[in-house]
Amino acid sequence: MNWQNTGGKVRLDDHAGEWPSLCVLRRSLMSDGASLLRSWTMALLNFADVRGYRALDAQACRVAGSALTERYASASPFPHIAIDDFVPREILRDVLTDFPARREQTAFDRHQERLKYQFSPQQCGSAVIRNLFAELNSAAFLGFLQQLTGIDGLIADPYFAGAGLHETMPGGISASMPTSIGIGQ
Repeated sequence: MNWQNTGGKVRLDDHAGEWPSLCVLRRSLMSDGASLLRSWTMALLNFADVRGYRALDAQACRVAGSALTERYASASPFPHIAIDDFVPREILRDVLTDFPARREQTAFDRHQERLKYQFSPQQCGSAVIRNLFAELNSAAFLGFLQQLTGIDGLIADPYFAGAGLHETMPGGISASMPTSIGIGQ
């Protein structure tokens, strides 16, 4: 696996590797890299396997959020951030494998959204997908967001209002494209 840091973004090529370099880069992102390094993936947030459940580590999330605070706060024209490799690729591959079929779904057909399908977390029978939703709604992830943004007291949305999996077909329009997590003040 080869990597290069280009202006704060890390690009990975999926071929023969330089694991020691990845470890050094990972440690530079995490202040306590030796104890927080859970895997050799380059994702910002890594999940520990807890008896088949993939869980975020609260301390690692806070450290990762703190490491990006300045980049978030100084972005123009308003505070924001785009993070490549946010979640480990293997989790995203599992989500893709378990992505719900749209055969009984109706696509949005309005001005801001066309040929877009939405699946609420409750519509997803996959344990992998439900696990990811639960962790992105967890205290550990809220800690990441609080450290990143400097906004204290964030609360999760247990109802997942507007949340879920979204699929926009070729030629479609989505008000949320590209897929993002929006944070505002």
